[in-house]
Amino acid sequence: MKTINLHTLIRLAHVAVALALVVGFFPSNTLAAGEGDMVEINSVPRVFSQTAIEQNLRENRGIPWFNGTGYIDQVVENGFIVDDKALTGFNVDLRSEASGQPLPSSNFKPGVKVGYVLNSKNALVSLWLLKEQ
Repeated sequence: MKTINLHTLIRLAHVAVALALVVGFFPSNTLAAGEGDMVEINSVPRVFSQTAIEQNLRENRGIPWFNGTGYIDQVVENGFIVDDKALTGFNVDLRSEASGQPLPSSNFKPGVKVGYVLNSKNALVSLWLLKEQ
């Protein structure tokens, strides 16, 4: 019984090796386009999501990935309330998404769309004035 199983296993191994040699161990980088025509498929362009593209553009302009966005409901001591979420922090960096430049706090008033960055303790680090889209 063991010799039959071993014999069958050896036959399967031979078939697998022969199949690998016939088909090729590694996939081909060419594709048959028609009769006798072979097309290289190494030149397939990389596709990025719109989010990845926007993130790359933001990072190139020095704009961080936001922890969240929303509209300012209220300005409070040491922070803001954005979409009913209290965001507080000391020495908050206030900037414009369009230019990346610092802005005065007078630009951040109720109804303004903002993006915010929090630190590991969920304290507000920076608030960015966003363009309406």
